[in-house]
Amino acid sequence: MCSIEYGTIPGNYTATPVTEILENKKHSITLTSLLFLTTYYYQATCIDNLDTTIVAPEGSFTTKALQVDSGSEGGDITAPNVSSVSVSAITGENATVTWTTDELANGYVSYGITADYGAMEGDYVINQTTSAYTTDHTILLKNLVPSTKYYFVVLSSDARGNITTSSESSFTTSSPSTISSINIVSNKIGEVSLAWKTSTLMSSLVEYGLTETYGDKQESTTQKKEHSMTITKLTSNELYHFRVKGKDKDNNLFSSSDYTFSPRSLPKISNVSSKVISDTEVEVSFNTSVPTDANISFVNVKDGKDTGTQGKPDLALAHIVSLKNLQPGASYSGKIVASDEAGNKVTQDVSSFTTSQDTTPPEIDQLKADMALSQDGKVQSIISWYTNEPTTTMITYKEGTGGEEKTLAIKEGYSTAHIAVITTFKVGSVYFLKAHSTDKSGNETVSKERMILTPQLSENVIQMIIGNFKDIFSWAKI
Repeated sequence: MCSIEYGTIPGNYTATPVTEILENKKHSITLTSLLFLTTYYYQATCIDNLDTTIVAPEGSFTTKALQVDSGSEGGDITAPNVSSVSVSAITGENATVTWTTDELANGYVSYGITADYGAMEGDYVINQTTSAYTTDHTILLKNLVPSTKYYFVVLSSDARGNITTSSESSFTTSSPSTISSINIVSNKIGEVSLAWKTSTLMSSLVEYGLTETYGDKQESTTQKKEHSMTITKLTSNELYHFRVKGKDKDNNLFSSSDYTFSPRSLPKISNVSSKVISDTEVEVSFNTSVPTDANISFVNVKDGKDTGTQGKPDLALAHIVSLKNLQPGASYSGKIVASDEAGNKVTQDVSSFTTSQDTTPPEIDQLKADMALSQDGKVQSIISWYTNEPTTTMITYKEGTGGEEKTLAIKEGYSTAHIAVITTFKVGSVYFLKAHSTDKSGNETVSKERMILTPQLSENVIQMIIGNFKDIFSWAKI
């Protein structure tokens, strides 16, 4: 909304300011009751719906003298006579005002929702020069508020500057435009589908472009109430303006307001970074321009078999993916693979990253030995323990303090739970053993030496009877 302050002294605006009643994109304010042959200074101030104020530089103009025909006494001092003022083609947003004058003149309509008006519209083609003045006047008032009463007067002045203002009239705009339920969907790259409804049968027209002047259009003359159009070959990552239009069976034109959309574009990946969390874990983070999932494929630079993909299926704009169970001290190359909800996929390389080197040996805990005699009288020994990280499984043992040290290695890969089964121990013997665990970085831990005593053979019933019999009849020397 704009207002004009003015006066006859630069920077000193003593006249009562004139302010618009309604907000508009195009502004026109008429200053009346000015003095002839007088220089006026003025300044325009506009405030938008966000209370942002813009003040224009000071301007000036000089009014003309009262013009008369040369050679005639007094000249033409009669203002045009205005008649036949009427309003037609009233819709929710537009109205057409017509009138006639009894001599060639220009034409303006001053209008508003109160008798103070506040807005003005004119036929700028006719009004720009006196040679184009006419006696038949038609002014289209646009961007009106539906279901609202407007007050207006028409103004016409002849070539001599004699001006006439009509008496006040009014009209009421109709209910909102018959175009409704505008829906915008873009699932494919550079393409958008539009749908809308009309209360009566109409043709279909979409005007679109990168500005509010549009420039491109797509049209169907088929009369219907439910409309749809698909626009292709749009430029990605651009904001488009569009409006839909239609003509009914009586050739009345209806139009929507201006809308905007951005056609679906391939996601953009930015702010890629990686951070080493531990010797087996690296964290990769990045952002995407639209919500996507996040997957990271990786491969060991020196060991092509050490490869994989890890990620998150949730759609988001900010992504953090933890790559776990990597090899310590190894260098990896990686690639981001991100897909939006429509399946549009984009990839981007990740700078090589190297896990930290593990120099801490594993910890051995809960080392124990469980032994039993089998039916054939052999000793079965189960040695078990735990480690705080995945390691190999190996046992070294010897019989007595001076026995030969032997090794039992279990080839079952890396684990945190370890079991070694030994079936070569002798019955009723003393053994010394140690557990060995080596992690993926080659750090080895050897447990403290542990002594175990294998079980004795137990006599069965027959052996006990024979033994007792020998004791009783020992004198017989059986």
